[in-house]
Amino acid sequence: MNRIFRPYLDRFVVVFIDDILDYSQDENEHAEHLRTVLQTLREKQLYAKFSKCEFWLKEVSFLRHVASAEGIRVDPYKISAIVSWKPPRNVSKVRSFQGLAGYYWRFVKGCSMIVSPMNRLLSDPSHVIIPSEVEIQPDMTYNEEPIKILAHETKDLRNEKVALVKVLSGNGMV
Repeated sequence: MNRIFRPYLDRFVVVFIDDILDYSQDENEHAEHLRTVLQTLREKQLYAKFSKCEFWLKEVSFLRHVASAEGIRVDPYKISAIVSWKPPRNVSKVRSFQGLAGYYWRFVKGCSMIVSPMNRLLSDPSHVIIPSEVEIQPDMTYNEEPIKILAHETKDLRNEKVALVKVLSGNGMV
């Protein structure tokens, strides 16, 4: 899919395996982009199941994030899975939890207080895990403020197109 949509990637299309996201500044531009994407699919004889398609959304959940005109934020559904996870009882379960939650730590307030006891447990695989050592707080909160996209451009770098995005987080520029 990346090869097929290469001319449009990071201009108005994002592709991840078989998911295609078309984004635009306004409705007229979006209509043109959507026409281009659908025409490209037709030319390459690729088909999308209509029941799985969504069009003209103001907000979309895509790759564990929610994107809208306000910016990009973490999907609350994914955070709820982390908060409701049962406390791990062995080293393997601690690793599984860290694998699930690893990406989201940047959004969780006070995450170092949760992670550091778990990291200590992983340093000694023979350690017996006491449930209170790895307790997941039900009142754990996360940053819901969307990341603001300030600018977007594409530059050539060593014969490859690279998307450059400036964003503004709650702590300043990222």
